[in-house]
Amino acid sequence: MVKNSGFAGNRFDKHPKAVAAVSAALTGVVCCKMIGAYKKASFPGWAMLFAGAVSNTLERVLKGYVTDYIRIGKYEYNVADLMIYTGIAIIIGGELWEER
Repeated sequence: MVKNSGFAGNRFDKHPKAVAAVSAALTGVVCCKMIGAYKKASFPGWAMLFAGAVSNTLERVLKGYVTDYIRIGKYEYNVADLMIYTGIAIIIGGELWEER
């Protein structure tokens, strides 16, 4: 298990309050994008991205760090991170689908 007080890869880990603030702001942006994507093929991806972002943001605000506990290669993740990455893939797929 790793306590990650920074962004991905523990970047900016010396500034956990700034990381939490940026995370909260970006979560708000994702929420707006998710609402705008309602009834689009990319909506499930935005919903997954939003859920992962909310989870990580809440953990950052409440604890000052995110607990990463899934090791893949040399990196550590948590379920919220995997939801974010999966959501991004679904968003890309949904956008490509609608362009056909």
